[in-house]
Amino acid sequence: MVMQAMHSGKGSRVIKLFFFALLILAAGGLVLTDVGGFFNGGVSQSDVAKVGKQKISVVAFDRAVRRNLARVNIPPQQAFQMGYMDRILNGEVRRSLFQQIAEDNGIRVGRALIAKQINSMVEPQVQDGQNPQDVFEQLLMSQGFTEPEFVNIVASESAAGLLSKAVQNKYVGHSENLANDLYLYNNEIRDIEFITFLSSDFEGTKQPEHGQLEAMYNATKESYAKPESREITVAIIHDDQVKSSIEITEDRIRKIYDEEIDSYTVPQERILEQTIQNSQSDAQKIYDEASAGKSLKDAVKSVTGEETTF
Repeated sequence: MVMQAMHSGKGSRVIKLFFFALLILAAGGLVLTDVGGFFNGGVSQSDVAKVGKQKISVVAFDRAVRRNLARVNIPPQQAFQMGYMDRILNGEVRRSLFQQIAEDNGIRVGRALIAKQINSMVEPQVQDGQNPQDVFEQLLMSQGFTEPEFVNIVASESAAGLLSKAVQNKYVGHSENLANDLYLYNNEIRDIEFITFLSSDFEGTKQPEHGQLEAMYNATKESYAKPESREITVAIIHDDQVKSSIEITEDRIRKIYDEEIDSYTVPQERILEQTIQNSQSDAQKIYDEASAGKSLKDAVKSVTGEETTF
């Protein structure tokens, strides 16, 4: 509700989300039959969802699916069986919604922060002797992005992330005092008057005594202090250096697995199918056909001639 209220501020736009039969029949079939390159083959112009004024294309959804499945190491067939595709699509819908709300409300992220975020993505991938820019270009090539596209995506998702965190932390309204302070800070102007003294103006000046210098030093001691620093020694131990000195038994592996079993467990889910009918007789016929072995969707279509109530 909070997101809808914020998004309707520019003209009562209602979020429309359509799960097309194309997603189930065409896109789903491609995933199951073309594991190496799903969502290709003549359907690149199709859209899987519409969120406000934006559409999620098959190509964009394909990229999201590839990233998510690569991260969790799940094959497409298993992802469909587990309902994981729906979770990915819901995430893309939520991300698109937040991006549109951020854009409508003028939420922007500075270029310095965007550069910092991109650097944090690239830095872990850089090996000894590699140029970070070369690694970045390889990353772009593997994901199928140009550099401007990638920068725009990071900027958009960063702005949406700020908004998402604000919503998760419960929006309590803005402070008029804070808004006024920010406005005054951004538009502050100061007039400065100064006098310049040249070294030649002080020729023949008496040299200060030791006591005067010491008093001045004590009064401004902080300006002479060096910034605090730390020296850190880091030891990096590679697994090849310790393999020969340790032994990992099957019992040890089993114990670690049992202790961390929650991290290997996929959350349980339920998929609910239902149909709502105005006629008890139609509902009974659908029930009878479904009980006889038909899918609920086929039973609805068989009795009513359409699938809109499924």
